[in-house]
Formats: sequence, C-alpha cells, structure tokens
Amino acid sequence: MYRINQPSKQEVRAWLLQRRAVSRPPPDVEQIRRELAWSVMAEGDDGNRDPAQPRLAGN
Repeated sequence: MYRINQPSKQEVRAWLLQRRAVSRPPPDVEQIRRELAWSVMAEGDDGNRDPAQPRLAGN
C-alpha cells in the first residue's frame, strides 16, 4: 500500500500565484513535487532515509 503526501488546494493555489509573479518557464515536475512536498511513499516508510542513498528495489 502507498501513502500519498499531497498539498492542500490552498497550498497549490498559493504556490501557483507565487510562480506566476516570476517570469520564468515552469519548473519540471520533480521540482514542483519537491517545492510542494508532494510525494508517494510505501506504507510504513517514514521518509527519513538519506536522499543521497539510492532506494533499492523492495525497500
């Protein structure tokens, strides 16, 4: 099973307003997810692994 950490609609709207104020092309999808802390984690994963370490299959 997976746990989805999804920002609220208000957080997304605020982020979009902030991004519109900056005249640059939109960031890639991964950057958007990082800025909004939007993630999908396996059930039981607390998200506290070292990001420098690759995730192994099944972990």
